[in-house]
Amino acid sequence: MRALIDKVFRKSMMERFDLTLKECGDASGKKILDIGCGPRRIVVELARRGTYVVGIDFSQKMIDLADSLSKK
Repeated sequence: MRALIDKVFRKSMMERFDLTLKECGDASGKKILDIGCGPRRIVVELARRGTYVVGIDFSQKMIDLADSLSKK
């Protein structure tokens, strides 16, 4: 159910996520700084693909959310 809700209501966010990863291409072994990373979904995916990534955000709530998501 959640996947359906995400697909319908977060379509532009998912498109931006996919486009960002596509534009990064094979970034394994590269270093990337994500400023305003929010919940770090892109940071986590790029790290999973072998990229050294640092994400920063001014919002403590986003940092806390990012920490919890990156531990899953």
